Amino acid sequence: MKRADTPEKLAHLKTLPQRKVVPHQQKGSPRYFYADAEVCRCLYVGDRDAFQSFQHILLEKEVAEHEYVAGGNFVYVEVDWDMWGDFTEVVVE
Repeated sequence: MKRADTPEKLAHLKTLPQRKVVPHQQKGSPRYFYADAEVCRCLYVGDRDAFQSFQHILLEKEVAEHEYVAGGNFVYVEVDWDMWGDFTEVVVE
């Protein structure tokens, strides 16, 4: 992680795609960057191994969130389905 600690770096950071992992070539080697000009005002850069680690972390998070819902750790709330209507019909607005 590198902070945008100068006005020039921050200006450049704002020109990059924000909060998305983007592949890039740096001196013939694959690199991935993630720019965040608003929250951390920083640029993350990593190689293929770092990107795979990042993907693994995202997958673990997704699985944990799925297990939370599937595991029944929720509060049951009565819903008046009649008020909301039929969810089986497709509505295009």
